[in-house]
Amino acid sequence: MQRNRLVVPTVGAVAALLTGCSALPSTDVTYSVTTTGDAIGEVEYYEVAGFDGAMTMTDDVTTRHWRKSLDGGTAPSIAVHAPVGAETTCTITDGDDAVLVERSGSDGAEVRCELDRSTP
Repeated sequence: MQRNRLVVPTVGAVAALLTGCSALPSTDVTYSVTTTGDAIGEVEYYEVAGFDGAMTMTDDVTTRHWRKSLDGGTAPSIAVHAPVGAETTCTITDGDDAVLVERSGSDGAEVRCELDRSTP
């Protein structure tokens, strides 16, 4: 006679499974831009915003320093045009403030920082 067994996971097994899910790497980043000019101007950046999904956002920045922390997803990126006669630097850092990418440009050039984290 064949018996069917019902396997009921223990609380510990369920907790281990759920803990494994929380071990996914964070996609949080901090974007920052600095310029030697009077103002940065328009900053374009990539953000993952909950149920709205991935979006390209823009901020009009009237200062020399700009910083924003958010979920950058698997392809964080930021772009800005350096003011004429000024040098501009963009930086993407992770949650531990480690620099993931940094680029500089000057005299109206586009300065773009981007990162592809789609593969581990």
